[in-house]
Amino acid sequence: AGLLIKAYSFPTELAGTLFDKFYLEVLVFFCIACNISACFSRFLENLLLIKIFRLGAFALPWIWDQIPVIYRLNYSADILPSALEHYNLQFFFSFCIGFFYSSHLPERLAPGKFDFLGNSHQLLHISGIMATHHQLSAVIIDMTHRKDMLLTEKHVIPE
Repeated sequence: AGLLIKAYSFPTELAGTLFDKFYLEVLVFFCIACNISACFSRFLENLLLIKIFRLGAFALPWIWDQIPVIYRLNYSADILPSALEHYNLQFFFSFCIGFFYSSHLPERLAPGKFDFLGNSHQLLHISGIMATHHQLSAVIIDMTHRKDMLLTEKHVIPE
């Protein structure tokens, strides 16, 4: 996702900044460190630490990945309403992922009723699929809308 955002959705206001220069490098570091963290969490016995390590392993790269999108949604004028709608839906479903992971709803409300279908882990994955779908839809809209600008400004596309 970071490559897509860097190539097609990165705000022009951030082009040439220190953030722009190290965006992908920091993302690679987070991905490696967070994979190690997720694996390490398998060997912990404290349930709170397990949750913190696993949630952090997914949340940190996601937060870093979305900073340019959040910046663009709030401060940039070159975003189409259709892309904005998809980005908002992506954020909604992304927060649903964290909600279902941390709350264990609906099985906590009705134990035994959601063991086979509709448990929080399944809802987490469905939310992840929907978030990915809306992110890709928004990036495709950005790619189409910003094509001429992206072809003329070499520093926006990763080299």
